[in-house]
Amino acid sequence: MQVPDNFLQACRTRYGTTGSDGFGIPGDGYLMIVDASPGGLCNDNWLLAYANACQLEGNTDRPILGFINFCPNRLDENYPMSKVLLYTAIHEMGHALGFNRNLYAFYRDEHGRPRTQRDPVTGMPSTPRDEFGVFAPSLDGVDLENEGSSATHLTHFEKRVVHDELMSGSVELPSIVSGLTLSVFQDSGWYDVNHKMAGNWKWGKNLGCEFITKSCSEYMAIRRSRKEPTGPWCDYFDLTRAQCISYNNAYNYCNMNLYQQRIEPDKQHVTNHQEREFLAGDSNKLPSLLYTYNTVEDPKKI
Repeated sequence: MQVPDNFLQACRTRYGTTGSDGFGIPGDGYLMIVDASPGGLCNDNWLLAYANACQLEGNTDRPILGFINFCPNRLDENYPMSKVLLYTAIHEMGHALGFNRNLYAFYRDEHGRPRTQRDPVTGMPSTPRDEFGVFAPSLDGVDLENEGSSATHLTHFEKRVVHDELMSGSVELPSIVSGLTLSVFQDSGWYDVNHKMAGNWKWGKNLGCEFITKSCSEYMAIRRSRKEPTGPWCDYFDLTRAQCISYNNAYNYCNMNLYQQRIEPDKQHVTNHQEREFLAGDSNKLPSLLYTYNTVEDPKKI
């Protein structure tokens, strides 16, 4: 990724300098470089875009340079892909700004003090690295994703817990910028956050601690024992069974799929179907009540 010369310092050599200083960025600024280069990670056909922070400010560890690269073979201006790309752009911007497993250990508290103990010699976080070569978060809070590739693992909220939140591991329509994501940026110590801008996020709302702490199977079993609805999880295979929900101009259905290979026992949630061992939800196998917008409305207004 090429950084424009205007943002670079001159290169000092043994006998002088080469080049000249650019005008740089303001002291509280951030330079985001956006590109659409093929190859590299874009060779994975499923990838829409990727991002990272490239440079940190020396005194506060705040990211000051980052990039987003869109895979040109996946660019599509037609709806609904245009909406997916929009939410993907915002999602990747979140990674470049600091929602990144490689940066958690550099977060600072409201007084500017490192949240993670630093090595007195190097000034770097002294937390041991785990087998994935990243700093493992230690604070209690919302679970991080424990599945997927290195690009997904620990760099997103746990999909089961947050589903359509912007910083889950896969983009939904719509993806909601909730108070969770805003709180992460506030707790980084690098940003002032306006929590009034949080979206109206309804996933799991008012469902209690059991929804967060139990597996979807355990949660559904508890709800059934009380003769209560199991939503947002579901355990039936019927794509024609739709229902209205609290989102405007939307309905939901159970995203159960019939797979050719037997599903792992811990991801089998259907009990009343002869092919239950082959039934599961979408790519993460979670059988949830997905909502979809009524396509009669102008998609540009969604």
